[in-house]
Amino acid sequence: MADTLSRGRRAVVAHKTELFLFFLAMGLYIPGLAWDLPHASGPDRVYLWATDDISPLGPLTETYNTFVRGAANRWLTYPLAHHFILTIVYSPYLIWLMLIGRLAEPTAIYPFGFSDPVTTFRVLTVIARMVSIGMAAGTVTAAYRIGCILWGRHTGLLAFIISLLPFPMFYYSHTANLELPALFWISLALMMYARILTDALSATRAAWLAAFAALAAATKDQAAGVFLLLPLTLLPLHIQSWKTKPAIWWRTPAALVASGAAVYALFSGLVLDPHRYFAHVQFSLYQNATIRATYLEWFPFTLTGVIGLSSELLRLLDLVFGPLLLLAGICGILHVSLRERTRLAFALPALSYVLSLIVIIHFVQIRYVMPLTFIFGIFAARGVCLGLGYLPSLKLARAAAVLVICAWPLWLSVDLAFQMVNDSRHDAGTWLAIHMGPGSTLAHCGDIQSLPRVRSDVRILHVSGNREWRHSMEEHRPDVVIMQPDWTSKPGMEHSRSCPEEFIKRVKDGSLGYGLAAAFKSRSSIRRQLLDYPSVNPAVRIFIKKSVPEKP
Repeated sequence: MADTLSRGRRAVVAHKTELFLFFLAMGLYIPGLAWDLPHASGPDRVYLWATDDISPLGPLTETYNTFVRGAANRWLTYPLAHHFILTIVYSPYLIWLMLIGRLAEPTAIYPFGFSDPVTTFRVLTVIARMVSIGMAAGTVTAAYRIGCILWGRHTGLLAFIISLLPFPMFYYSHTANLELPALFWISLALMMYARILTDALSATRAAWLAAFAALAAATKDQAAGVFLLLPLTLLPLHIQSWKTKPAIWWRTPAALVASGAAVYALFSGLVLDPHRYFAHVQFSLYQNATIRATYLEWFPFTLTGVIGLSSELLRLLDLVFGPLLLLAGICGILHVSLRERTRLAFALPALSYVLSLIVIIHFVQIRYVMPLTFIFGIFAARGVCLGLGYLPSLKLARAAAVLVICAWPLWLSVDLAFQMVNDSRHDAGTWLAIHMGPGSTLAHCGDIQSLPRVRSDVRILHVSGNREWRHSMEEHRPDVVIMQPDWTSKPGMEHSRSCPEEFIKRVKDGSLGYGLAAAFKSRSSIRRQLLDYPSVNPAVRIFIKKSVPEKP
């Protein structure tokens, strides 16, 4: 026992910097945790504002369908790794609810066996977000270790700062979207890859690299693109290592393949739920083909399309990092290409990801470039570290230079944090609670999950169809109509793209019998939409019934 405690103390001392940076990152990411907590007062109110957020119900539903009773209609978009992880983390809380009698036999129908679904769903959401925050902190700590492995402690600290600040890291750490969990496993795999590049390839390192890569792919399929070209580096390293230290030649490749295959088969659902896994593969192939056909209309496989796609990728990198860090990253890559070619192989995963995903689908969004920003940030740290060498050796001067270089991503993240804390739907929900009477009806024509929170007695009416909306409005005569953008909206749109055009026109001009009563959108220093979707602080317009209109 004493020897075990001693080893534990030595491990803490050896990694005290990593532990400090990890908890520092967690402390910086936690503010804003309360954004978009659900109010699950009904079966149509169990979802979150964040697009593609799988909490709180998704992990429990998919795990239940995998191990208990498979539903006819499954959620097939991604593999199951993070669903399993969140279910494991949920388990202590769920067991406690069972022991105190607040969770009966789980069912697939609201309230799903919970005696207090409102409180339970809020707690489950917080748990899921704490997992995301922990993974975000782990990702930026891995960036520190990679910088240390490749170039030393100073570069490592800069890599930590640069990977910590981008606004996608802040946003996705406050959701249970799969972007950040996938990036977390990618970062651990790249940390092992950096160790292989600087030291040597061994069976143990190959096994860990494959395990982390498999977890990334089992979380989100697209993550596999980061690793597809790594054999171009690993094979020569394996041959060199085998010639230097003769051993059983197949041991390292076998460890890599066995570890990756076993981890992927288990966590992706291939072994535990093969029917769902192959349905997911079929769905992904069909979905990707459909999406790719749409994207090719924007960036066709022509010279103009390639230039447009490249410009868009560069624009997104500039948006995330700002011009100074973007320049530092380019300088870092150029320096490594000319002076430190053994480290240039660390850029291979970025090239692999671009060729296997972005070039094939021929489209790019903020969430797609997160693996690229992580790798590019490591080279940006190298570029900044080299640039600081030309400054006077005064710590204050160098700290000021780092602050100036990182001011852009810091500003965007702080502004996004402000918008999340002061999301327009918070005030809109308060207004609705005051002005809507018991049993009122609220009509909308977009995605229901993006609406402000309303009381449990308020009925939500979805209006759709070029003709059906008239019948719905005549039959129910809703007291309130809400218009706001959702995930289908293009930047700048004030409503969902699924809204019937005539419905929008008649609500706005008052001919349907509604007048604008309130509008909400918190002010921001940033005019543009930072995220791929208007998930944070959308413009909300509330129209109330003012008279009996003429028949449409």
